[in-house]
Amino acid sequence: MYRINAWLLVFAAMAAQAGVSEQVQKVLSGQTQEPVNLSADRAEWREDGVMIYEGHVRLVSGALSLEGSRIEVRRLDAAQTEAEVSGTPARLVHAASAQSPAVSAESKTLLMNSKTGQVQLSGDARVARGAETLAGDVLRYDVTARRILGAGRIRMEVPSATIAPPPKP
Repeated sequence: MYRINAWLLVFAAMAAQAGVSEQVQKVLSGQTQEPVNLSADRAEWREDGVMIYEGHVRLVSGALSLEGSRIEVRRLDAAQTEAEVSGTPARLVHAASAQSPAVSAESKTLLMNSKTGQVQLSGDARVARGAETLAGDVLRYDVTARRILGAGRIRMEVPSATIAPPPKP
């Protein structure tokens, strides 16, 4: 099992070479208080800047966690990355804040883009915020705004007949 926090200095150098997002680089270099913990059964870092983690993969940073059977991190440009999480299912959990309830999501594939701050959920996608659930083949979750976006045939499950808007910040 590989743990990012156990190899902090080694990963910081590799992350800079592989083009890991600026936030992850800050975490790895100790410039932020938000630790990033990543565990997997296997890891591969390729010369082209792609990092692949396989087998019971879990990435946790602050209020956000991603889980799946495989995470592939790719460089978009010098400071931006894209992480593709796959699994049966792949999962995302965004812990509750003072203004918003926890958000949990699952699908066959999660595609997280550090530039847009959005996660695209594909294949039997399901996102729950509090007691409300949105389901469809493709959904998007805006991590910064905590906004759930759906297109196409979408199903909403609400525990009561009233749909309440999220609380104001």
